[in-house]
Amino acid sequence: MPLNSQSKQDLSKKGQSKEHREVCTEDEVATLQLTVSDLDSDEPTQPLSPPSLEASEKTDHSKECREVYTQDEVATLKLTVSDLDSDEPTQPLSPTSLEASEKQSSDLDFSKLRLDSVKSQDPTARILLYPRIPELQVSSYGGTGGYDKWVDVEMGDSSEETESVKVLVVAPSAKQLGCTVTYEDVIFHLYFDPAQDRLILLNDCSHAIIGRRLDEDSVEVQPSQSAAFYTGCWAIYIEDRTVIEFELLPRTEWMIFARLATKRPAPTSSPPPSKRAKLRESTYRISEPSRSLQAVSAGNVLVNLAQGDTMYIGAGGKGYRLTRHEAIAEQPNSSVWQADHSDIPGKRIVVKVIKSISTNENHTIQALESWARESEIHSSLGSHSAILSMLGSDARFQSIYTEHIDAQSLVCFRQPGNDSFTGSTSDAQRILGDMASALDFLHSSKIVHNDIKPANILYSPARGGVLIDFGRSFTAGRPTATGGSPWYLAPEFMFNWRTRGPPSDLWALGVVMLWLLGRIPLPEKTTSWLIADIHTSSIGSRSHTNAMERMSRWVNQVKTARSKLNDEEESITWVVKGLLAPKFKERLNAETLHKLMTKKHSTECAK
Repeated sequence: MPLNSQSKQDLSKKGQSKEHREVCTEDEVATLQLTVSDLDSDEPTQPLSPPSLEASEKTDHSKECREVYTQDEVATLKLTVSDLDSDEPTQPLSPTSLEASEKQSSDLDFSKLRLDSVKSQDPTARILLYPRIPELQVSSYGGTGGYDKWVDVEMGDSSEETESVKVLVVAPSAKQLGCTVTYEDVIFHLYFDPAQDRLILLNDCSHAIIGRRLDEDSVEVQPSQSAAFYTGCWAIYIEDRTVIEFELLPRTEWMIFARLATKRPAPTSSPPPSKRAKLRESTYRISEPSRSLQAVSAGNVLVNLAQGDTMYIGAGGKGYRLTRHEAIAEQPNSSVWQADHSDIPGKRIVVKVIKSISTNENHTIQALESWARESEIHSSLGSHSAILSMLGSDARFQSIYTEHIDAQSLVCFRQPGNDSFTGSTSDAQRILGDMASALDFLHSSKIVHNDIKPANILYSPARGGVLIDFGRSFTAGRPTATGGSPWYLAPEFMFNWRTRGPPSDLWALGVVMLWLLGRIPLPEKTTSWLIADIHTSSIGSRSHTNAMERMSRWVNQVKTARSKLNDEEESITWVVKGLLAPKFKERLNAETLHKLMTKKHSTECAK
């Protein structure tokens, strides 16, 4: 039975309210990146505007006419897999208008679609969209262009005389999280979940959205709410009108080569062919799509990649290989490890995979948006010696690729027992100078780091101080109420989180310097509090009161340490004192700090 035959049934309202929660992970580790030019296979072409669906009356055609039309149309669209880059979701494969005819009827039975004909044109296809409203628009999520990848899909048994129907194909790419559907005042987003065979629909309009799968109950998504849509055929309704239908296909299963150490065989008359580690193919391989309504496998492939394993990413021989090496850090919201990248031969890189802290739809969206924000901000920075260089990213795995630096974070420079900084005053001065340069560069680019702390500063005598991790960063003037690390929050945050900006970074750097100079204990070893409890809807609650009291005590401890710093110009303590001015308008800014440290360095070199 066609999915569309249910479009006139009364839909029961089963709305379930889902609470939006902002996840505030207090500690985040190093991050990494790759430019588009470094990954040729992952450069989606410039999206074209979506086709307008021209409504026309159905007209009768003879069987002969229908056959000729279908053959001619298919001939113009036929592509081989090698012709198709899996990361070009916006490349049009058909005319930009969708003409209504007998073979493009208003009723589409998805169960009759020949999925092999889709995969022959795009092996990575995930969504087959069939708009039911002429004015409906489908665009790449976060992009400015629309999808225009219309393909002819054969229907019926291969042994029978078949017809074809045009559907809009959406495939995951290195740069796209999903797609956005708009029609008049209706707007909703479809996110690819890199860890499961599902989409997350986020309702971004004032209408309730109903999703119905064949022979199953409907799902109601209220405004600003989200819901999961698993593999299978779905219809989206708004006010009892069918807006769009789609089929969600299973995820691509990437090729993985697992490196296994083999035992030395018993002595024989002939020597073994090789004593080296052997490669074998794992069960992760590209397969034909199935119509199973259950996820094929759970988990982000890059998160589950074992040390020594190599994965090929891409299609048509235009992808890249990634080999996992030593782990750097494993957190609930991220996985960081060293790797080899085939497009960067001879150099280690760092892979950071952003993870959702649970399978909850809102947590999944937050992880996706976090990846998008960090990738966009970090990739916009360009090159600076005191800032970790981003090399690339991949939306399909929520991964970010950065340079690998042979250095440790400042938290590794601790005395056993008391956690004091093991470096010298000269080391502290050099770190301050490098961070002054990094923050001057960031702030002049209108970027606020928003998480300056010892764990996010690498240091080695060869390279100096290097700022990492842009997972909490934001564009100046667009602060967030959560995120960051509590001990490094500026005092004005207690009264108005919107004051977060460049001065907040300078205060945080001042707190780091107090620890480097031995004036305060390592902040992370003192009493903590949740940033989310400072600005909460439950003002006056016990959690809010406790958070305010703890932050006030800590800020007073910092102010006391500041008051004991001397004002001698030959030392850096007077500079640190300027970073910790209680009023943010009186603090040193990054540009002034950079000039001061540059002058001090030049003076010392001249002696």
